[in-house]
Amino acid sequence: RDPKIRWENRRYGYLHERDRWERMVVLYLSPEPWSPAMLEAALIDRYDGQPGCRNIRKGGDSVGHDTSAAYVTYMVYRSFKHKPA
Repeated sequence: RDPKIRWENRRYGYLHERDRWERMVVLYLSPEPWSPAMLEAALIDRYDGQPGCRNIRKGGDSVGHDTSAAYVTYMVYRSFKHKPA
């Protein structure tokens, strides 16, 4: 859930993926899990099938109950001028 870790992690971070993501934008930060999960699901539903939408799951499916950190909805993007590696 920590966006910095999700972005920078050497094994699974967006920064190191072959898609060459350029940025991560945090859209929503909350002390409870349900609102970010609903926003994620709504965004995926809205953009599913559109160019650039790479989600496989419908969103909101990884809601946890760990209260030690905030819950986050984010998006990553890259320019279509640059092809993935």
